[in-house]
Amino acid sequence: MKGQVRFYNVAKGQGYILGEDGNDYPVLWTGIPDGMELDHGTEVDFDLERNERLGCDVAVIRRP
Repeated sequence: MKGQVRFYNVAKGQGYILGEDGNDYPVLWTGIPDGMELDHGTEVDFDLERNERLGCDVAVIRRP
C-alpha cells in the first residue's frame, strides 16, 4: 500500500501514516528501515502487520 507520513515523533518512536485508502495507520520505530527518516508528507510504501500488544494493524515500511 502507498501512503504519506502524517506525523512521526522520533522521541517516542511512533507516528501515523495516511494510507491511500484514507485510513490512518500507526507506525512504530520497529517498522522503519534502518537509516530512513520520516518527515511529514514523506511518501512511503508499506505493508500492514498485526501488533498483538496494541491490538491493531501497524504499518511496516518497505525499503525504497
